[in-house]
Amino acid sequence: MKTEETADDLRPAPSSSFSYIASPPICLVVGDISVAYAEFFVHQSLICLRSEFFVKALRGQGSASNERTVSLPDCDPETVSPDLAQTNKLPPRDLAAHSSNMTDKYFTLGKLYVLAVKLLDAIAQNTVLDELHVRDREQEDEGVHSQPSPETIRTIYCDTPGGSKAREWLVDLYANHISDGASLNLMIIFCPRPAQLLSVKKELAETKTKAETYLKVTVQQGAQFAKTETQLRERLAQTEGQLKAKTELCEGMRKDMNTMQGQRDQAWKVKAGLEEDLRKANAEVAVSKRRVTPTWDRPTSDVYRPR
Repeated sequence: MKTEETADDLRPAPSSSFSYIASPPICLVVGDISVAYAEFFVHQSLICLRSEFFVKALRGQGSASNERTVSLPDCDPETVSPDLAQTNKLPPRDLAAHSSNMTDKYFTLGKLYVLAVKLLDAIAQNTVLDELHVRDREQEDEGVHSQPSPETIRTIYCDTPGGSKAREWLVDLYANHISDGASLNLMIIFCPRPAQLLSVKKELAETKTKAETYLKVTVQQGAQFAKTETQLRERLAQTEGQLKAKTELCEGMRKDMNTMQGQRDQAWKVKAGLEEDLRKANAEVAVSKRRVTPTWDRPTSDVYRPR
């Protein structure tokens, strides 16, 4: 008799750190199968140790099946990284983000964090946050700074719960770079008196509030831009429909003009024929008139005389 597995049955024993290798593989179907999707295989015990999402998804499938399948139709195949579950390190393709642009890397890491939130994988969330902080420190050492794009901000704010660490990272990032960091650092180093430190703390709090407001406005503007884009697309569709109707009308008028031109040419031909017939008739009349002799020009002998 087959019994249903519990959550504890799906997780490996704490003392067997490498026992997941012997556990059955899980097939992850990522993406919409009607459009584009990818399949990844991860050991069951390893992924269930990290993610309550997979524990719930696999519960009840039965241990007799050789291959278990979990579908993630709303996820991007480019974002899923099975290597992250096995090594706790981001693979090179996620670090490169298909571009040397730091803004693109922020977007890729943001999507990966959102995926970790959806899969209830706290370890992956912390790994991504660590990578974000490392990238920030590298930029500070190099004297450059690239801010996350509005798309990255919307991705994190719209798809993470309130109080998310990724949201806090965004606020801190903007607070650090919107304020005059150099002046604040000098104030702390050379004037570390309590009153001035309180002033610095107050200024930082105000700057953080400004950053939070900026992030909220950015999200609202993104929604407004999306609404405007939809309206413009609708107007464009209406304009295209009107243009198509006018084009068909012009085409009909052009055909009518061609027909009228043909009729006009035919009328000119008929007129020319009639004029030619009239000319010939006039010529024949003239010839007939020349052949007829008037009675007063005839000889007297030819005049009729009654008997």
